Amino acid sequence: MLSLAAGDLQTPLMEGMDWQRFAELVSKNRLEPLVAVGIKKLPQETVRRIPGSETYAKVKNSLALLSMRQIQTLACVMSDFAAHGIRALSFKGPLLALDLYGNPELRYSHDLDILIARTDFPKACERLEANGFQEEITVLNKTEKRRRKVEGPMGIIHTKFFRGDLCIELHWKISHRIAESFDAFWERRSQKKLLGQTIHCLGDLDNISYLICHAAGHGYMRMRWLVDLYILLQRPDLNWLALYQDMKRKGIQEMLLETLFLLYRCPRFAMPPVDNSLFSIGREDGRVRFRYREDLQADYEHALALAETVWPMMLMTDEERQRSSQSRKYGVLLPVDGKRQSWLEILISFFRPGEVDFQRFDFPDSLYFLYYVVRPFYRVWRMTPFYHPQE
Repeated sequence: MLSLAAGDLQTPLMEGMDWQRFAELVSKNRLEPLVAVGIKKLPQETVRRIPGSETYAKVKNSLALLSMRQIQTLACVMSDFAAHGIRALSFKGPLLALDLYGNPELRYSHDLDILIARTDFPKACERLEANGFQEEITVLNKTEKRRRKVEGPMGIIHTKFFRGDLCIELHWKISHRIAESFDAFWERRSQKKLLGQTIHCLGDLDNISYLICHAAGHGYMRMRWLVDLYILLQRPDLNWLALYQDMKRKGIQEMLLETLFLLYRCPRFAMPPVDNSLFSIGREDGRVRFRYREDLQADYEHALALAETVWPMMLMTDEERQRSSQSRKYGVLLPVDGKRQSWLEILISFFRPGEVDFQRFDFPDSLYFLYYVVRPFYRVWRMTPFYHPQE
């Protein structure tokens, strides 16, 4: 799957391939378009050995219309925001697909992500509603107290708006991992043209650090994110020293090293060696060799712990992750707002209610305190083999 998605056409098909499992993984990781392109480049006799290969091409083609509508919507919404004095930054979505693959169909998204200042949120909501979008009411924001409570650490940082099958995810914070103001991102913004409109986007270093944070923060549950980073981190003009220093300033430098460990560890990615004044990494004699300056020792150890913990999680289903001790350990290792979590913060998070708790228990705001009572027991229950999500 990764060989096809990454364009490595030299890898032979293994005998005895479980093609049903292959199809499940392609779907789980949302790699149908890239796999379809990879299959198309294979010799016909090889393509005939891949059952259901035409399915991936059909999925890719079905995304063409949605991609064009997303592009038109993004251009219109960003133009409308600018006309009404709302500063907005586009990230991920069709612009990233165009940048990485030259075609928005090859990296489809269910939504359009837009970052705004928290103070502009009410006005941005009004503009989206004026353009026919409606806010999605979920278990997280259906009551005033839930909306206030879950906006804390690891709480909600965005709201979704729908117009038919089009979705906009309006963010007032870019990530749980980065403690950076909107104004700081705005000062470092870049600009791109889309259908004749100027679209403000994250700056180059901010874009890479965010994509790494997003993928690592979700435990690389979609390998498409790793493929994106594989392509992005091979760019010849990439300044590794500047990237590392930028992510260190944000307190997330370990995630950069973790991502490199994963990319070099996976033999399907032909990562070139990286060498700078801080560290070097490459493959030697079939092994990953990482050398680093002495003051990076703590970063190296933290990054290695992250990579070793997340590696077995990458092929797990969502249900397996929920029950896995690996997943819980990984969550503890991840930084929050650019710093390691203290044991007190970890303990408090055990009691803080979240989406799964609201889905199971629908207490009114007057009884909100009950969530702190039932959450620890419900969390333990979810870790047992007796728990099933549909219950």
